[in-house]
Amino acid sequence: MGRLQALVAQAGEGQGHVVFISGEAGIGKTRLIDELRQALSGGPAWFLTGSALLDDASLAFTPVAESLRGARRRQPGLWEAARERSYVLSAVVPELSTEGAHPVPGGPANLPVVFEALLDVIEELSMGGPCVWALEDLHWADRSTWEFIKHATRRVGELPVIILATYREEEVGIARARWQRLVAVGGPAVEVVRLARLSDEEVSAIVAMLAPKLSANMAREVVVRSAGTPLFAEELVALAGSVGGVLPPVPDIVRVTFRDRADRLSPSARELVDVVAVAGGDATEDLLLSLDLPAIDASLDECRSSGLLVRGGQRMVAFRHPLLRETAYVEMAPARRARLHDQVARAIAERHPQAAERVARHVEHAGRSDEALATLETAAQEARRAGNVGRAASLLKAALDLVDSDTALAHRKEALVTIAIGDLFRAGRWSELDPLIRARWTRRHLLGVAERAWLASLFALHLFWTGSIREAGAVAGDEISHLKYAGQLDAGGMLLAQAAFIGWFRGNGDQVLSLGAQALEIGRRHGDAETECRARNVLANAAFGVDRDRNSAAEAHWENARFARAHGFAVAEANALWSASHFSPTTECYEAAERAADQAGTWYGVLARVWKGILHVVEGHPDYAEESFVKVGSQVRHGVPAMRVWMDAVEAWLHLHRGDLEEAARLLQEPAVDDETAHLAIWADQRSAAQGWLAWEESCWRDAAEHLGRAEQEGRRGGYHLTVGGPILLPLHVDALLRIRRRREAEAVVEGVRRAHSAPDRFFRGALSAAAFRLRPTRPGAEEAVGHADQAPWPWLAALTLCWQGELLRDRRAAGAARQRFEGLGAHAGVRRADALLAVLGGARPSWHSSPSGLSARELEVAELIAAGMTNPAIGRRLFLSRPTVASHVGHLLTKLGFSSRSQVAAWFADQQAAGRGQESSR
Repeated sequence: MGRLQALVAQAGEGQGHVVFISGEAGIGKTRLIDELRQALSGGPAWFLTGSALLDDASLAFTPVAESLRGARRRQPGLWEAARERSYVLSAVVPELSTEGAHPVPGGPANLPVVFEALLDVIEELSMGGPCVWALEDLHWADRSTWEFIKHATRRVGELPVIILATYREEEVGIARARWQRLVAVGGPAVEVVRLARLSDEEVSAIVAMLAPKLSANMAREVVVRSAGTPLFAEELVALAGSVGGVLPPVPDIVRVTFRDRADRLSPSARELVDVVAVAGGDATEDLLLSLDLPAIDASLDECRSSGLLVRGGQRMVAFRHPLLRETAYVEMAPARRARLHDQVARAIAERHPQAAERVARHVEHAGRSDEALATLETAAQEARRAGNVGRAASLLKAALDLVDSDTALAHRKEALVTIAIGDLFRAGRWSELDPLIRARWTRRHLLGVAERAWLASLFALHLFWTGSIREAGAVAGDEISHLKYAGQLDAGGMLLAQAAFIGWFRGNGDQVLSLGAQALEIGRRHGDAETECRARNVLANAAFGVDRDRNSAAEAHWENARFARAHGFAVAEANALWSASHFSPTTECYEAAERAADQAGTWYGVLARVWKGILHVVEGHPDYAEESFVKVGSQVRHGVPAMRVWMDAVEAWLHLHRGDLEEAARLLQEPAVDDETAHLAIWADQRSAAQGWLAWEESCWRDAAEHLGRAEQEGRRGGYHLTVGGPILLPLHVDALLRIRRRREAEAVVEGVRRAHSAPDRFFRGALSAAAFRLRPTRPGAEEAVGHADQAPWPWLAALTLCWQGELLRDRRAAGAARQRFEGLGAHAGVRRADALLAVLGGARPSWHSSPSGLSARELEVAELIAAGMTNPAIGRRLFLSRPTVASHVGHLLTKLGFSSRSQVAAWFADQQAAGRGQESSR
């Protein structure tokens, strides 16, 4: 208990742990957690609990889903946070899909994305105190739950959560697969607590406490027969008191206890016990009523009085202890068990048409594995026809798990794997796809020409998104050469399109046009609409690389979306809408892509949320942007390895906008030399642009000019997205060049960018106007630039233009207006810039600049915690503040103190403390 309480305290400081609590059945694992809950009941820690159930190993995420469902009433904020991520977490709790902001039955379940969404939900609700998440009886858990635990061990060290994972040692042996999953888990954030049997003296103390009047002989018999297991001791004491002081033979005390209690029940109550034992986690009162059980209310009261059943939350009915349910289940005659499983399956199918996995599980346990498989396959086909490939992928994965567990179905696996590879690929579920597609790829020489080309097209892009860029290009190139040599290039239309896509990301424009045109021609000649759709997508992007016409590129993608919808390709439609949003960056475009992706159960919706976040930054709503990044940033980084560097560059813009230069610099640190994704041309301009903005904020003009110049060049080579690319920061590039006396180069840059973008959009128009004013500062030019920035809207640029107007035209009123705008945006670096300018122009600076006493009490608290080395999330948890609020306080601190980094705040606070101690000693 002491160890656990200490770990909970550490979690409160943002240093979480996964704690494995092991011990045999009845040893006290659940009791330990209950006692911990009682010990912490008066503090800020909050609890989640869920457990795996007997025969549930084929049902994914059972204990995790039970945790979320159980929190629905006790922690409504958690359910709301999960509901906001229903596009991902409906794979864990399907009912979220009917309540979520983006309703879709069964969204994408790429495992790292699901895991990060779960951890994000917990972190979001942990501002007021750490979460203690108990996942019990993991010896029965499915593979996905164990994978979540393994993932959590790598992340929990920086989160306010302690995960208590309990399992039975006797169920996790060296010969079992679960053992291998367990021993693979380790690391500094992992603790192990092993509960051993009690000594005879300890059991005697329990017996004396429970039954002080029990005879010495009977007490001694309880001690011997309980063998040091406290639950058995309690049950033996209760049994001794109910049988007149004579214990029956006890080969298995739990079985004897169950029989003793069950034998006293009426026939209807005994039938209810059997149904609940079979239904397990599906045993709701509504389901029991649908089975037409006799006198169900009276039977339930009778079972509760006997100590067998209890009522739980969400109208659940369960056994008082899992061991009692185990006994009831195994005591049943196999034929009766199968019949009840069949009844439960039919009842669930009638009441919950979307619950195919649960129906299949009961049908499987009814002894009809082939019918269970057919249930899953049929549901997958229906999901596919409805355009939800994410749901189809989930069902196919469940079907493969069933086939793996039943040797009689082994002959079905090959065909299932082929279908699952396609569905998992379209859904973007790379972690689940990886073992299947790699195993199939090693046997590619056994495939026909068309099937091999299809597999190569998927495998190449899978390698690309998982970060193996060069290998992806090599696979595509080698397989195209193989087809050409065999004279079978027409079989590789989709492979050509995917090779063109990879080439586009790498900036190989001529190759993209050539391969894309071949793919388009093959698709049209053979009536392959899917290949045609993919080729049109790539060619629209490539055309923009030639003519830089954003309107034409957006229209080409919208037309492709209509083409995809007409042919029933929901994923391709979502991809086309997502691609169109790059060239027409509006909230409406992003949300259209988001809706289409969520309905298709594919991964593009997560990416659309990221772009919507950066649009919030540019339009002056950084808190909305942070909300987006908090919800999906970690999912992108962990779910799509190829996009980690891109996500860092995008998120750096938020911190640059706020003036948190230290955090921006951390995100923009040079990646590892072998990180292939850092050198992708399509995103390189965004990273260089962010680095240039950072250098400009730090007044490193030469570095700023170098980075921003490179961003503009990279943008011409491959970049397409305006709101975080090089062209949008043209004013900063011009300013940097002018400050290092390179006017001709600045003029040439403006003219070159103007020529490269024939149809400027709202943001680019603002950038051009601001750059033109910076080159030739006039009052009309300033008014025009501010007007264009306001129309965009791009309030940060409007404030910057006013700041330049104050500096270049000696306009104190403009400088004051700039400061006011920067402050309203939470752009603290801009506030500091405007304050410095006002000081030069003779304007009054706020009084708190000259006196640290101008800091509020809350800001002083934040400064103290910064000095203690705490991050923003840790500060938020300590002070019960949201992330945006903490970020705002940090920004105000930097502004009020005239600093640009947290380390300066820490040094200042240390100086203040030292000065305070000096004054105290002098007194």
